[in-house]
Formats: sequence, structure tokens, C-alpha cells
Amino acid sequence: MLTVEERLDLLERKVMLSNQLLFNRNQSAKVLGVSPTQFDRWRKQGKVVSTCIGKGLHWTQDDLKKFIKDNGVKGFL
Repeated sequence: MLTVEERLDLLERKVMLSNQLLFNRNQSAKVLGVSPTQFDRWRKQGKVVSTCIGKGLHWTQDDLKKFIKDNGVKGFL
């Protein structure tokens, strides 16, 4: 299991690849170390902010970083 620091580092590396990096639902859940179903619960509760592009929801690296800093990740909640 990745630590909080390792997860943040993973996000930073992905940022270097693209300034407009967006994560889909499954990718976001994986970064946070939870199931897509749990991620959906958090989204519906307003715990993680999403960006609507066309018909799909996406999350930026900043959205996920903020969630990690505010709430921790699985194993650290």
C-alpha cells in the first residue's frame, strides 16, 4: 500500500507529463486507494470536487491532492 507521500509524489509525476492532466473515476479511485463505489459515495457527498467535461466527470490532480491533504487516503482515514 502506498503512503500519503508516495501518492502525492505519484500525482506530481503525472503533473509533469501534462499541465491539463485529468483522471477518470477509476483512475481517481485507484490514486486514493479505494473502490470506484466508495469514490462515488465521496463524490455524491461532496467530499471530492469534480469537473464536468461534456457528459463525463473528471478530476484534476489538484482535486485529488486537496482530498488527500484534507482527508488522507485509505489506511490513513
